[in-house]
Amino acid sequence: MMTWLSWQCTEADSMRYSFCVSSQLLKDPMVLFAGYKNPHPLEHKILLRVQTTGQTTPADALINAITDLIAELSLFEERFKMEPRNTLYEPDISSVLSGIDPSFNLSTVSSNNKEDILKKIYEDLPAKDDKQYIFIKSKTGQNFACKLPKVEPPKKPQETSYNPKYLAELVSASFYIKNCISKDLGWWKYKLCRGIDVKQWHGAKNEAQQVTNSLGIFLGKYAVPPFQTSTPDRLMYLEEQYEGGTLCDLPDKKSARKTSVRYECDPQLSTSEAYIDQVEEAASCEYLITVKVGSLCSLSSFMPPNLNQANEIICQPFVSKEAIEKFLEDTIRKRAAQEEATKLADDALNMVRRIQRRRASMRRIELMRDTATEKSALRAHIDKEYNDAVEKYISIAVTARMGDTIDGDALQSVAKLSREVDDIERVFCEFSNAYYLVYHNTLKESFPDAYDYASIRDQEAGNLWYYFHDPTWNKTHYPKSLDWVDTANAYYKAASKLLGEQANYSLVQQLFPLLNKNPWNRHENLLLHGALSTTLRSVALQDVPLFVAANSVVLDQVVYNIAAGKGIFGSKGSYVVNAFMKQVRDDFNNGMEFASFGETLEDILATQLVPGYKYIELTLMEGRESLPDDIRRNIEADMVKMLDRLSVAYNLAQIRYDLEQPFHKLSFFGVGLGKKSGILFEDYYQEEVASRSDEEVEEINARLLKIMRQYFDQYSQQIFNEQWYTMAELLLYKKREQDAVTYAKHSRDIFKNSFLDGKIVMSNADVKEVMSILNAAGFKVDDVKVQLVSPSDLQEAGQPKLSTDEMRFLQELIKRQMDDLRDMTRINQREQAYGAVVGQ
Repeated sequence: MMTWLSWQCTEADSMRYSFCVSSQLLKDPMVLFAGYKNPHPLEHKILLRVQTTGQTTPADALINAITDLIAELSLFEERFKMEPRNTLYEPDISSVLSGIDPSFNLSTVSSNNKEDILKKIYEDLPAKDDKQYIFIKSKTGQNFACKLPKVEPPKKPQETSYNPKYLAELVSASFYIKNCISKDLGWWKYKLCRGIDVKQWHGAKNEAQQVTNSLGIFLGKYAVPPFQTSTPDRLMYLEEQYEGGTLCDLPDKKSARKTSVRYECDPQLSTSEAYIDQVEEAASCEYLITVKVGSLCSLSSFMPPNLNQANEIICQPFVSKEAIEKFLEDTIRKRAAQEEATKLADDALNMVRRIQRRRASMRRIELMRDTATEKSALRAHIDKEYNDAVEKYISIAVTARMGDTIDGDALQSVAKLSREVDDIERVFCEFSNAYYLVYHNTLKESFPDAYDYASIRDQEAGNLWYYFHDPTWNKTHYPKSLDWVDTANAYYKAASKLLGEQANYSLVQQLFPLLNKNPWNRHENLLLHGALSTTLRSVALQDVPLFVAANSVVLDQVVYNIAAGKGIFGSKGSYVVNAFMKQVRDDFNNGMEFASFGETLEDILATQLVPGYKYIELTLMEGRESLPDDIRRNIEADMVKMLDRLSVAYNLAQIRYDLEQPFHKLSFFGVGLGKKSGILFEDYYQEEVASRSDEEVEEINARLLKIMRQYFDQYSQQIFNEQWYTMAELLLYKKREQDAVTYAKHSRDIFKNSFLDGKIVMSNADVKEVMSILNAAGFKVDDVKVQLVSPSDLQEAGQPKLSTDEMRFLQELIKRQMDDLRDMTRINQREQAYGAVVGQ
């Protein structure tokens, strides 16, 4: 049977009434269809359509529906009047099935006691007509049994009289971290510095239009209201008086501005939090500022009266007895799986940590000179090994937590999650620089792997131990000395900077291959290369004897003579010989001779000559990758010639001295017998050369060239070693100093951004993406017992109050940094001594 009913309604809420009636009609099993429509939105007219089964008419069904609806509304009104209006209810959707006490420990269920527990559950299972329960159905069709709590009447707060100074001490706790709070009301901005003053301003700082008014300073006056408890109409408060502000600029009022600051309880705040709720100008130039604090909420008289404890309504899934039995069987199975997975999880986690440590160690000993391809190839295998280990650990951990294994899409989500939360950068910083961080118990508990080593030597020993004992360590990657690695990387950075500062692009191209060479090799070290650096040249100049050149000007004049093969000193050659012979004569007068301790005259002269030739070589190297062969041959030829000339000059000096001082006691006594006095050096040298046969000349030249080459190479290596090891030590110190500053800051970041109030802060991952991955893997809120937040969320929420231990940690950190700054006084003196090195 079907009919149309036209319902003329003059009420504006006709649509709402029609919805209630049609909903009530649909509860009647004899009603097949019930619906309504409004033909025109401007007319209060409703058309109701009802179809029944034939056992009743649509009119009777409508009457019955309206009657039942009135009855339900009357019952609702009666129950509503029976309970206080301020009664609060807090629903709680439990995952425990109906009939099982939510507080029941399901871990006690076993195959032995399952039947007894089932019997007890069946007894406690609510019946459909139980008045203590309300039965509802979710959108997905799940039935729930919700137990109504027994409502207790709210307790009336006890009236208590408080000393205002006691209340002021409580309020001060809310200003422990930040004593000043402010509020922006658009045009005017207000700032309260508790116990000091209140200010009002608008306009930016230092702008001509900026206006600032003092609304009063605190004079120690307190007040409390005449009532002693909070009511729905007004809250208990503590009031402070601020007087003597800026004079009022109104014509009819020239008194000073003043402010009353009222502190009220806000239960949502912690003890150390406070904010300005509202600002009112009660009268001209008289202000009332209401401040909400959390510290006053510890007193019941200050609590808002309508915030009584909520009555909990527990809703549990209402299922069949067969489903309950299956639930207990699944519980027993999951617990067994959890116990097994828990045992495996420890081993899996240890494997993750061992691989992560190996990853950090291998990154720690990477060289900057290695190409990105080489580094990627070295990292690729161990990165995959780590991700596989994390994926395995997460899978086992999920089983240990939930009792079910994961597969399919969830397993893919776990694999993605393992890559997303990879914290190798943080672990690398903690691992490789643990000896820079301040030792702190709180951090050590949070990061047990970050404090393995107290020194670099301990870390090197640890790397070697893992290399030989960890079977997964890549045996082709032997651990390098950390001093060597840091020095090589610091050198690479400094040498790259030096090349980048060169204007000669062609020279840079020629020298660039040396950047990836061994800096301990004097021919491959860019920082001491003659084409780029004057450091070794300056050192060689200091070793040049006075008889060779009194200063660099003399040597600079003959550099290009050598390059052109014109002789070491050209017209200055006789000057060198004469200066040498004068020095030798002075030595003879003082009873000293060159030849001593088994060294030949040629050896001694060679050691005195090589600094000058080294200086000339380095001067000619300026702007060149290497010396041309012809220039090097010119230098070697001149070295042989000068060594030969000085050897002959020394013999002539002995003859002259023996003739002039016949009674001397030196070893060459009598060498002047039969010799002519007054002979000049050039004449004597030419006679000596002329007396040599061709074979003798060839033998002498070969012997002298061998000697000069030997001492030249020894001296070149000596001054390089001296300067390079000094420079390497300085480079290493500077790098460690920079690392200390960098990773001391990093330790503070770890301290602030990693674990705060049960939250995990993931700085290197997108929080929303991580949460979506967790959801895709089937993890629910009950499974993930941590909250993922971003650093920006923490900053917006305000800085947390630091505990005593945390404050001590920061103080130790500051003290360490201050000690480092004091040490810089000594370091600066050292840097001045090697100014030329540091400049490069």
